[in-house]
Amino acid sequence: VFAMKLPSQYSIVRDIGATHTFTVVKTADGKIYRYAYGPTDDHIIHTISGSTPIVERNYSQDKEAVENYFTTGKDKKKKNVVPVNVPKGMTESKFDNVVIKSAKLFRGNKTVMYRIIPLGKSEGNCNTSTTSLLENAGVDKTEIDRIDSKVSGIDTGFGSIKPWTKE
Repeated sequence: VFAMKLPSQYSIVRDIGATHTFTVVKTADGKIYRYAYGPTDDHIIHTISGSTPIVERNYSQDKEAVENYFTTGKDKKKKNVVPVNVPKGMTESKFDNVVIKSAKLFRGNKTVMYRIIPLGKSEGNCNTSTTSLLENAGVDKTEIDRIDSKVSGIDTGFGSIKPWTKE
């Protein structure tokens, strides 16, 4: 789990220490998958009001942070990286595959709305998406709480599992 400063377009909340989290899988063959979620558009009013669907996002800062982490270990926008302990009964390879498969379930669900501070069951943000993806891949609540305790900054919604991840 990568914890980052929010992308620059969200400076209104980034500047108070809000944290953007996303999940990264690096498979045994070296292939890297990034699963970050955010609003369909970047209008701050939509991210506050929950009027835009949540979608998989490919923020350039996330890509750079992951590349830097696996080459130099340094990135100025990265707050920290928290390794996830593989659930009992799974190999690391099996867990990687389950996370990748679970991430596919998030795609195309237009009923889930993005909100910086999620209020309802059908609202989420990057942090609820990261948490829900991990839970759906078999990570238990104790491990999610451990990860949450290691994430730097204000991680609104982290640890909050959304029901739409099971659908």
